[in-house]
Amino acid sequence: MQLAISCCALQVLNALLLACSGSSTPEALDSMKALLACGAVCDTWAPNGSSALMLAAAIDCTAGVELLLSNGATLELQDALGRTALMFAAGNDATAALAKLLDAGASVRGTQAVLDAPVKPICLNASAGLPWQVLVI
Repeated sequence: MQLAISCCALQVLNALLLACSGSSTPEALDSMKALLACGAVCDTWAPNGSSALMLAAAIDCTAGVELLLSNGATLELQDALGRTALMFAAGNDATAALAKLLDAGASVRGTQAVLDAPVKPICLNASAGLPWQVLVI
């Protein structure tokens, strides 16, 4: 797999992770589709432990979330801190991605695997009528 460099983060990332982390433009989505067609692995991790699905969810890229899930991305994959794509979406107020992940069956049960921190329920965007309780660390 070709490597790409993220200049602002000074990290070496594979091209799929870079495509998922930047934007939800048609060009980024086309890049994701092309990379997946060439055999890119959906569950590839960045050096910080984030997966492609986590990165797409964090920027509220619903088309990217759908594309990754339809290509086999693991919905409940966790980073080193026990965070899932659902938590990345919740932490970035990415409500459209949050809805897609919940519709796909994402678990709202938090994990305390590494930090053993208290998990607090919060209601996101209650004014918009979103009925979910999401657990975040």
